[in-house]
Amino acid sequence: FRQLCTAADHTVSYKELKDLMKSKSMPLIDVREKWEIREYGRIPGSINIPLGEVVDALQMNPKDFEEKYNQDMPSKSDI
Repeated sequence: FRQLCTAADHTVSYKELKDLMKSKSMPLIDVREKWEIREYGRIPGSINIPLGEVVDALQMNPKDFEEKYNQDMPSKSDI
C-alpha cells in the first residue's frame, strides 16, 4: 500500500473522516476487534480487519479476502 495512515502518524478530525468517507477516495480499515464492533458499533463504509490480522489480510488472495471479510480487497495503489 502506498501510504498507511495510522493514529500514530496522523490525526484525522471527525470532519476530515466524514469528508473522506463521503468521497470514498480511500478505503477505511477499522482495526478494532470483533467484540469492539459489536459493543460500540460499526463505522459505515469501513472494512473491519482486527489489528492482529492486518498484515496477513492485506497479503491475501483477493478472492480469499472477499470471502473472509465480505468486501473487496483494497488495491495496492489505495491510500
